[in-house]
Amino acid sequence: MNSKRNRSIAILFVLALVGGCGGESTDKPASQTAAKVNGDEVTVHQINAELLRVGGGNPPQGANAEAVGKRILEGLIDQTLLVQEAKEAKLDRDPQVLQLLEANRRQILAQAYIDRQAAASPPTPDEIKEFFAKNPDLFERRRVYAFREFLFERANFTDALRDQLNEAKSPADVSKILNAAGIRYRETNSRRPAEALPIEALPRIAKMNKGDTLAFTDQNLANVLMLIDYAEQPVALERATPAIQQFLVNQKKRELAQTKVKDLRAKGKIEYVGNYAKVEADAKSAEVKPNTAATAPAEAKKDDHVEKGLQGLRR
Repeated sequence: MNSKRNRSIAILFVLALVGGCGGESTDKPASQTAAKVNGDEVTVHQINAELLRVGGGNPPQGANAEAVGKRILEGLIDQTLLVQEAKEAKLDRDPQVLQLLEANRRQILAQAYIDRQAAASPPTPDEIKEFFAKNPDLFERRRVYAFREFLFERANFTDALRDQLNEAKSPADVSKILNAAGIRYRETNSRRPAEALPIEALPRIAKMNKGDTLAFTDQNLANVLMLIDYAEQPVALERATPAIQQFLVNQKKRELAQTKVKDLRAKGKIEYVGNYAKVEADAKSAEVKPNTAATAPAEAKKDDHVEKGLQGLRR
């Protein structure tokens, strides 16, 4: 019973994230109604909003826009039917569902505030040109890379293994090293344009020769890339401008969010309660220790507060 209820809650939450459809019918001009589902309207405005969302702010044009719009309409119809069923089951009154909807509303409001602040000062043509000039590996010297990738658990990636992999000259050498170390891995081929790679690693990747390896790691996984081949595919400033503009906008949003949250924390009155009060007191106690080595982790931990509060404010 609980599992069925949780599935229903999950469905309603997903529907809420995409945007509510249906609800009480209101009088709208006929031209703005795309479909009626058991009396509830799906509007052209909803379709246009989804077109903007899936296009990252740049809706498709021409015949493609019509085809995408039709697919979105069908999805909204399906969504409306599910929302109607959820309401029939009174899930819109369920306390857990209401909590999820409120969390989503808060996230949307926080994101809307940052979006509005960032929109007030869009990237200038000079900023776009400067970014283009400073990142030739993304544009003037852009490449599409062919890699052989080896994915395995991060815990198995040691300094000694890294040294061995640096000596590998072929995918067979990498496989041999991993097999000798008893490491289970997944091997795949991939083609990645420069913009699909971490921007901070591009200068190193651009200097790689065929047969060279480079590793990326996170908390759980290690990904070893061996360069097999590449093709030069430069991009001119005019063509790159929309992508640069979007990147700079997103960068500004992240910086704005971090700066604003720190400022608001400094000005606001924040009171921790219960166990959280003790945790905060312990953190502050660690911060005031005179030893620099002791205070550094505490400061990093405090910055994590901000980082966690900003999760989701990234596009």
